[in-house]
Amino acid sequence: MGGMGFIENNKALCMLSVLINTQLLMAARDAGVDRFFFASSACVYNADKQTDPNLTALKEEDAYPAMPEDGYGWEKLFSERLCRHFTEDFDVFTSVARYHNVYGPHGTYDGGREKAPAAICRKVISAQLGSTKEIEIWGDGEQSRCFTYVTDVVGALLKLADHEGALGQVFNIGNDTEEVSIRALAQRVKERTKSASDGRRPGAP
Repeated sequence: MGGMGFIENNKALCMLSVLINTQLLMAARDAGVDRFFFASSACVYNADKQTDPNLTALKEEDAYPAMPEDGYGWEKLFSERLCRHFTEDFDVFTSVARYHNVYGPHGTYDGGREKAPAAICRKVISAQLGSTKEIEIWGDGEQSRCFTYVTDVVGALLKLADHEGALGQVFNIGNDTEEVSIRALAQRVKERTKSASDGRRPGAP
C-alpha cells in the first residue's frame, strides 16, 4: 500500500515494481493465459491535475500527454503500456483499472503509507487524546477529493472480470458523486470522535 508520504520518498522502490509486472506478463504469455488484470492508479494522470485543489473529473484518455507522478506514476503508466502491447503482440488480453482514493477498515493508518482518510482519523484522535489539540494537513485544506470505499472497488472489479468488452481496455474505478474537502473531512472526523477528548474510547456510550 502506498500513500503519498511513501511515494514521495521512495521513488526508486516504487519504480522497481516494473520488474514484477514484466515477469508476470511474460509468465502469462508463456502459460497461455487468456486474461490478465493490472491494478493501476490515478497517479498515472498529469501531475498538474493531481495538485489542483479543485476536484478534476479525469477521463481515461487524460493520461496523455504523459506527465504522471514521478516514480510511482511512471511505473504504473509504463506497466499499462506493457499490458497494451502484450495484448496486441501476444494475445494476452489485459484489463487495467485505475484506482482513485480508495479507503477501508483494514488500510494502513501510520508510517507514511496511509491514505488521507486514515491519516486524518489518526491525527484527529491523537490530537484529542494529546495536549496540542492541533493537526497538520497538507496544503490549505481546501483540496477536494472523492473517496472510494473498498467494497465498491471489489464490486467494480467483479463486473470488470465478467465483461467481455473490458478486454484490452483501461477503466477508472472511483467515486465521482461525494466530493469533500480535506478540511471538511477533518471536521467530520472530529465530530465523530469528539468523545475521545473526554478520555473515552471513540464510539463508547
